[in-house]
Amino acid sequence: MNFANISAGPGATQIIQVKAEDLQPSFFKTSNYLSYKNINPERVPGTCVWFLDHPTFLKWRNSSGDDLLWLSADPGCGKSVLSRALVDEKLLGTESVTICHFFFKDNDEQNNATAALCALLHQLFCTHDDLLQKHIVSSVKKCEHALKNDFEELWQVFTSAATDQAAGDVICVLDALDECRQSDRDKLITYLERFYRRSVDKSNRGSKLKFLVTSRPYNEIERGFSRLTRNIPTVRLAGEDESEKISQEIAIVIEAKVRDIAEKRKLKDNVRLSLQKRLCEIPNRTYLWLHLTLDEVEKARGKTGKKLLDVINKPPRTVEEAYEKILGRCEEEDARKLLQIIVAAQRPLTLSEIDVALEIGLESTCYRDLDLEGDGDRKEWIRESCGLFVSIVDSRVFLIHQTAREFLVRKNNETSEPQRWKHSVDLQKARRMLSEICIIHLLFREFQEYRVPADSGEPYFLGRTSAVREYAEKHAFLDYSANYWITHVQEAHIDSPTWVSKTTRLCDIGDGSSCAWFSIYSMSTYFRHRYSDQPRQSVLYWAAVFGLTYETRNLLNNGLASNEQLGSFGNALQAAAENTDRGKELVALFVERRGDEVKITEKVVQAAAGNEDSGKEVMALLLEQRGNTLDRRRDC
Repeated sequence: MNFANISAGPGATQIIQVKAEDLQPSFFKTSNYLSYKNINPERVPGTCVWFLDHPTFLKWRNSSGDDLLWLSADPGCGKSVLSRALVDEKLLGTESVTICHFFFKDNDEQNNATAALCALLHQLFCTHDDLLQKHIVSSVKKCEHALKNDFEELWQVFTSAATDQAAGDVICVLDALDECRQSDRDKLITYLERFYRRSVDKSNRGSKLKFLVTSRPYNEIERGFSRLTRNIPTVRLAGEDESEKISQEIAIVIEAKVRDIAEKRKLKDNVRLSLQKRLCEIPNRTYLWLHLTLDEVEKARGKTGKKLLDVINKPPRTVEEAYEKILGRCEEEDARKLLQIIVAAQRPLTLSEIDVALEIGLESTCYRDLDLEGDGDRKEWIRESCGLFVSIVDSRVFLIHQTAREFLVRKNNETSEPQRWKHSVDLQKARRMLSEICIIHLLFREFQEYRVPADSGEPYFLGRTSAVREYAEKHAFLDYSANYWITHVQEAHIDSPTWVSKTTRLCDIGDGSSCAWFSIYSMSTYFRHRYSDQPRQSVLYWAAVFGLTYETRNLLNNGLASNEQLGSFGNALQAAAENTDRGKELVALFVERRGDEVKITEKVVQAAAGNEDSGKEVMALLLEQRGNTLDRRRDC
């Protein structure tokens, strides 16, 4: 039985029929969710007891029906370490319980609700593969590959499969909900709240689906859960009210970590005990603060009690002071460029991607121009440049904690002078820098000569897809720059003629079939363009499709007509009217710059009507323009 018609991409000559029996759980493997869990350290034995023994947690864990628990706690108090322990050590129930998890992170890969639901589905179907065809076939037939980005449909599939009696008991851990982007977070909270309220009224079906959500105690999250917490107080466990117990557990960690350091450095017992005593005397401790402070002890010179105590007798009073101290030892120029790239990146970059990005300069024209270090040496370079502030897990580069990003990035409209490091990164400038790196990279000579034939032994689309992926893997940073240069250009608001001319060149892709970056971009989940033997299109058309306002303005100013080769998806104006992110801005440019030359066809109006985000505003502009045109004709 066939269940889906999968679009074959640019220039494709056939539609691929996918058989239901070929569908695998890997369909939902859209992120490296396991790595984000494993970024967090394992708990020290004897810790997290404040939570595991808490009556609210025990009541939630032992309840016989569907249930929800929201754990809130301040930054650096060990929420994510706890979440990892709950998953890895299976502390949420018996061996038969299926535990699924997702750790949100403030980047494009891990900050959205659809990625979370895909990860939960991947884990659920890997454990219960018999449920896959039963619960997914109709949804994939309806949505095709767009299912991976359809929150409502994913939620329906997940709750249907997870509440199937064959799934048994299912528990989902959603960590750091505060790092989910706000629109998705609000939607997820709404659906969680709705799920819980409905489950209260249902009879016990013999199995249960439970959610455990952790976050910072933000007001907007509290408001989202307010209907539940107001009527059912046990839905929330406020870790910020358990600071004394958490502090006691931090003392256990101090003892264990100081013992480890003493063994590594062969410290005498009296020195070890002195260090332990001094650290326990410091008030307002958090796990993150302790981690940063102990790093100072490990790197300190000398082994005597006096020398080591000197290190912590003036310890950083806050995490921010610890960050300043760590970065104060760094090579500033190298560290700043690296940190700007990490902060601006839409997803964590790999070592090889960081290597290329750091070496690209204004004069770079090909890979041979780059003085690449290689993964091993670049890893050492990063450690020397930024110390503990940056961590590397599975060859991917991260800031040590979400608070590290908040420490670095200058807030909007902030008037105070930044310290040497605190709030020293202007996000707009960082985005501009990374956008320029991406643009230069995509204009490399290697990519201008790109040709990828399909494997003659495979169907056209499958052969082309595998060839494109292989090509991207051979060219470090290409997957990133191809998928994100448009986002960076939009965010950076680059309007200088030099750079607009470069980005306009990147829009000159014809039908896209022989363009390296577009071949990669069109396979990603970020692009939903409708293709079927698409003819060659104008540069203006593609600028409008990609939502590039400065490039569109430049092309219109240079006298290019909007009604060039139309194709099945319409002309450039139609593409502008259909653009969900910047439709109003783009159509306004056509109206302002070309006036009477703009032909408002039925297809253009239909495109605007189908624009769910800015369609009303686009329609208003079009109707106003049509009215002005008719008035001028009457005057004549």
